[in-house]
Amino acid sequence: MRGELRVTLVADGSCWGCVSFFREAPHDFTADERDFMHGMSAVLGRAFRRSGIHARPTAPGAELWPGVLVLGNDREIVSVTPPAVDWLQEFGYYGAPGRDPLPFEVVSLVERVRATAGDATARVLGASGRWIQLHASPAGSGQEVAVVLQAAPSVSIEPLISAAYGLTTRERELIELVLQGCGTREIAERLIVSPHTVQSHLKSIFGKVGVRSRRELVGRVFAP
Repeated sequence: MRGELRVTLVADGSCWGCVSFFREAPHDFTADERDFMHGMSAVLGRAFRRSGIHARPTAPGAELWPGVLVLGNDREIVSVTPPAVDWLQEFGYYGAPGRDPLPFEVVSLVERVRATAGDATARVLGASGRWIQLHASPAGSGQEVAVVLQAAPSVSIEPLISAAYGLTTRERELIELVLQGCGTREIAERLIVSPHTVQSHLKSIFGKVGVRSRRELVGRVFAP
């Protein structure tokens, strides 16, 4: 039996990833090694969170067409569209669908659908640095599952990017209104605060993101 060490990467109370280390038997990880890695969890968590800042959503229609995979009961591919094959390369997959195992991200989503008998979705950072949206749903009357792979729009990535910059819940609410093109007075009315408070929140957001204007904010954080 091999030794295993699992470390949850947490930053500011949120999980940003999980890392597993394995060591061949009969050796195992020492207590000092486990303590060291668990002590590094916050550092690695902040690093993983920060990596989301460098990724960008993709504008609708600016990239590949959505791709569709249909998987059978034994994870065999029932059908696949050409764009889906291209999207799979974003996961570092260059095998042949139907012959080589599919990426973990796709398989795990399919298994979630089978376990819950409902729809499932996930956002995954691709090899090119763009975000990919995956949707999976039961298909047909059997155990088949259809998976749609497409470019993730800005609205689905905004919460992740905002969290990566360490923005508060109120600051995220304000950013959503900025993305909608709302002015200071309209934002104040919607959030039931004063225009002065809106400007104070914007100043805090600008400082965290490293910009000086709303236009820079949208360009820095959400532009593809």
